[in-house]
Amino acid sequence: MRLRRDYGVLRDSAALGRPHTASLTIPVALLGLVVGGASSLGLFLSVAVVALLFHYFGFLDNNLRDYAYDRADPGKQHFPLIRGTIPTERATRIWHWGTAITYFAGMTILILHAQGHNLI
Repeated sequence: MRLRRDYGVLRDSAALGRPHTASLTIPVALLGLVVGGASSLGLFLSVAVVALLFHYFGFLDNNLRDYAYDRADPGKQHFPLIRGTIPTERATRIWHWGTAITYFAGMTILILHAQGHNLI
């Protein structure tokens, strides 16, 4: 029974950032690499991970900003923030830390690549 409850928290935490739609946004970042002439597999993988994180935290930000509207929308009552399975205070902390870490990771990749380091 305990494992089932932990799975629910993990599922709800993942749902905050709507990762199931990331397949629509990650290719945009990768297309930028292709157009820019990048050919390093490590760079592609690193940018894909950072793009996934930006996607996740961008949608988490959207969920936090639209909280009042989503509470009134009957079609969004299944969202974790609306159901109360994840408190808005916790989601806000996740957003603050996650966004900062994602920006740091993105800048680190950019700096390392600009200096000619192979990431893999």
